[in-house]
Amino acid sequence: MSAFLQDLRFAARALRKSPGFTAVALATLTLGIGANTAIFSVVDAVLLRPLPYPEPSRIVALFQNLPSQNVAQTGVSWLNYEQVAARSRSFDSIAAIRMHDFTLTGRGDPALVIGLTVTSNVFSVFRAKPLLGRAFEAGDDAPGSPSVVLLGERLWRERYGGDRGVLGTSVMLDDAPFTVVGIVADALRPPPANPRPDLWVALTHDPVFPDLRPRRGGHYLRLVGRLRSGATVASAESELAVLAAALAKEYPKENAGW
Repeated sequence: MSAFLQDLRFAARALRKSPGFTAVALATLTLGIGANTAIFSVVDAVLLRPLPYPEPSRIVALFQNLPSQNVAQTGVSWLNYEQVAARSRSFDSIAAIRMHDFTLTGRGDPALVIGLTVTSNVFSVFRAKPLLGRAFEAGDDAPGSPSVVLLGERLWRERYGGDRGVLGTSVMLDDAPFTVVGIVADALRPPPANPRPDLWVALTHDPVFPDLRPRRGGHYLRLVGRLRSGATVASAESELAVLAAALAKEYPKENAGW
């Protein structure tokens, strides 16, 4: 123990005599600890901590690829999504997701928030329920339906103080009124959406979606599906390859090679 204390005193004297070296050493140590902490946080969240929904191994993300141009894991257009969702037999359900930043106003200063605009079946894919209130319903997807929003847990607690009375009230998103119908746990984060969403809106009410909807050649939607019982990733990929070939034949201008 005495030898250790002597070494420690000697190191302290040496560091005091070389302040520049000391600063560099401390900065390097700080960066190293920070980097290792960040890496562990990612590994812990992705690999070690169980995902917060039933049978997570059956949940998969779906992408389009264009091998001839080395393009991989892009999004899917709405028109192609409709075809895949209707014709695939490998999935219980497939949901479409797009990220859109909204300006939130009312009850506090204006804030830029991360929004997920989703098809109404997204919660059935994850077999998840909101913390409070209700999930999206099929009618929320209908054009002209009332605009509703589910708030993320963090936003609800930080901006609204965890007030349950916010349910049923109106908030302004991009200067349009939305009725709050539910609160979503922060732990629920669909695979394509890496940032934690602040709120969830039906895709129909995404302000950009009406312009994107008719573009079959677009790649703006991320898809997430739940495999049927008995289906595997390999069998789903085989079926999707057949569907991709059919779509390329039916709509060659937009889908050839994809």
